[in-house]
Formats: sequence, C-alpha cells, structure tokens
Amino acid sequence: MNEPLDPYDLIGAAREAADLLKELADQHGDLIGSTHARLNAAIALAATLSKKVWTPSELAEKFSVNASTVRGWIEDGELEAFNAGRGTIAHWRILDADVLRFAARRRKGVALDSV
Repeated sequence: MNEPLDPYDLIGAAREAADLLKELADQHGDLIGSTHARLNAAIALAATLSKKVWTPSELAEKFSVNASTVRGWIEDGELEAFNAGRGTIAHWRILDADVLRFAARRRKGVALDSV
C-alpha cells in the first residue's frame, strides 16, 4: 500500500513532476525539453533553500511569541523538533517542513491526533 503523499514535501512533488516531464520530453522534446530543464534547475535551488533549520528563538521571532512558547509547543508534541545537543539540556531544532505542518494545523484548528 502506498503511503499518503506529504503535502509539505515540495521537493518530492517537484521531482515527481520532473520525472513525468522527462517521459513526455522523450516524445515531445521540442515542446517540453526546456520546461524540464527549468524545473530541474528550480529543484536544485529549492532543495538547497529548503534545508532551513530553525531554533526556538528564531521561530519565536518569526511567530512573534516567546521562545518558551515554542519550546512548550515542542514539549506538548504540537511542533515536531529534534534535539541537536548531546548533554542533558535540549538544543531543539525545527525543520521547515515541520514548521509548515504546524502552522497549517494551527490555522485550520485541526487536532494533532487527526493529522
């Protein structure tokens, strides 16, 4: 059974589209070849830009809240994060895709367990 597609995996979706364009380019290269090349270039750029990793303080500034609020979301399981530290003090880091998922749930008022 196929897993549901992650709507925030924009790079994965773009790669799928590029694969489809490549198949079509074999038949209609004059119409699709340049679009396929542009999409591949955009994927390469977006993949680099999508690697943003946020700290709670950075994210708090973007959301206009306190860093302790962001840490609370993490501890409550509302916001997915990973501990980049090795000691007893957590050094939380949050991936862009997790920020987007969190914001979408908050905007829609969707309960965490229904996502």
